[in-house]
Amino acid sequence: MAQSDSSSSRWVYTCISVWFAITAPIMIMDALYCLLRPRTMIGGDLHWAFGLYEVYQEVDYVYGVKAFENGEGFADAAAILNLLEIFANLLYLLTTHVLPHPCSPLLGYSSALMTLSKTILYVTQEYFCGWCATGHNTLLKAAFFWYMPNCVWILLSSLTIYVLGRDIISSLRVTSPSTSISSPSSRTPGASNHEAKLKLNSETASQTQSQSWVGASSGAGGGSAGKTLKVH
Repeated sequence: MAQSDSSSSRWVYTCISVWFAITAPIMIMDALYCLLRPRTMIGGDLHWAFGLYEVYQEVDYVYGVKAFENGEGFADAAAILNLLEIFANLLYLLTTHVLPHPCSPLLGYSSALMTLSKTILYVTQEYFCGWCATGHNTLLKAAFFWYMPNCVWILLSSLTIYVLGRDIISSLRVTSPSTSISSPSSRTPGASNHEAKLKLNSETASQTQSQSWVGASSGAGGGSAGKTLKVH
C-alpha cells in the first residue's frame, strides 16, 4: 500500500514537470508573437515562424491586426507576465531535476499561481466586455480554440497550486519551532524537577526576606519602647 502511494506521488510530480516543460515553449512563442508585432503578423518578415497565429488572430481579436493598430496593450502586458512564468517554470525544472534545491516547490507554486491569475483575468475581461474579442466565432470554433484551452490552463494550474502548496505547508509545519508554553502532561521529568527546584528556592528566599523584615521591625520597636521608659 505504501509503495502504491509512493508511486502515485511520483506520478503527480512527473505530470507537473511535464506540464511545465510543455507550456514553456508555448508561452515563449506567444510572448514573442505579441512583443514582436507587426513583424510576426501576416506580411511581416517573421510571420513564417508564427503561422498558427494566422488562424488564431481571427479567433481572438486581442491578437489581431485591429487591436494592434488601436494600441491595445493587454496582449503585450500578458506577454511580459508570460516571460516571468517561463523563468519560474525553467527554474523549477532546474531545481527539481538538475540541481535539487528546497526552493523548487515555491518556484513551481509561484509560476502556477501567475498562470492561473493571468488566465482568469483574461477570461473575465472577455466576459465583462460582452465577448468583444471572441463573440463573432461559431460555438464550435470558440469551444475548440478558446474555451477548451483556457479550461485546461485553469484546471492544471489549479492542481499544481494545490499539490505544491500542500508541500510548502507541510514543510512549514515540520520546521516551525515548538510553542514556549507546554501542557503539564507533555513536560519531561527533568524539566518538572528543575521547575520544582526553582519554585522551592523562590519560596525560601521570600521566607528569609520576610523573617529579616520582621526582625528589623521588632528591633526598631524595642528601641523605641526603651527610650520611652527612660523618659518617664
